[in-house]
Amino acid sequence: MENLFKRTVSSLVLIFIVFGMMLILKPIFLSIIISGFIMLVFYEYWEIVNKKAPGIMKIMYFFSAFGIMLASCCNNFIDIAVCSGLALLFLSAMLTKIDFKKSSKYLVSGLFGLIYVGILGIYLIKLGYLPQGAFLLVYLIFIVKTGDIGAYIFGSKFGTIKIMPRISPKKSLQGCIAGMITSVLCGLALNYIYSLFNIFLFNNLELVILTAILNVIAQFGDMCESVLKRGYDIKDSGGVIPGIGGLLDLVDSLVFAVPVLYFYLV
Repeated sequence: MENLFKRTVSSLVLIFIVFGMMLILKPIFLSIIISGFIMLVFYEYWEIVNKKAPGIMKIMYFFSAFGIMLASCCNNFIDIAVCSGLALLFLSAMLTKIDFKKSSKYLVSGLFGLIYVGILGIYLIKLGYLPQGAFLLVYLIFIVKTGDIGAYIFGSKFGTIKIMPRISPKKSLQGCIAGMITSVLCGLALNYIYSLFNIFLFNNLELVILTAILNVIAQFGDMCESVLKRGYDIKDSGGVIPGIGGLLDLVDSLVFAVPVLYFYLV
């Protein structure tokens, strides 16, 4: 119960902070803040998978990550930044003096991190640059986090059918369905609030279908991170957020949901 309270409070605080920033800041300033946050996620990922890697590989990894985020803020040359970042990591593996078997493992996990975390950062910023982008970001984060809370509450009390116990022992079919319903209901409530201020994103039928799909994708994203954590024998990616864990735990549900929403809109 205490963990549920911390999880709920942390999620609500996040939603209010994000909502406030998105209403106040222009897209370019918002993209800079998002980039700073994603750089911290890049760091957390590296500390999980490549903490013992040579310094040159760490420097090239963060230089590559910075380039990707800078290109995203400028909304230009993103493909060049990604390709250059991958090339720099390969170069760092060539320059190290450690055994190639070890450097190859660091290289592959680093390349994956640039893509895995980079996708989230790139499309969060791209979504923010769209017309009504701030309201779209609030919508997405709101439905994902409220769905997560709904799934956690219902699943912990009534979850009997485990869907992937090897990956996520506590995740149940009942919790997943409850999370989807919670997301849809909260999405409808937010859509109504938006309409009071003449902000129209989706009609109700479109919103119900889209929110349900995004919730399923978000839950898949959460399980993908669980696979990563199982591989490195850790429960949370960090401990900076009470009731949730690390920064990667906070955004794992968004990794695939953000690009899906972006491509649906464009």
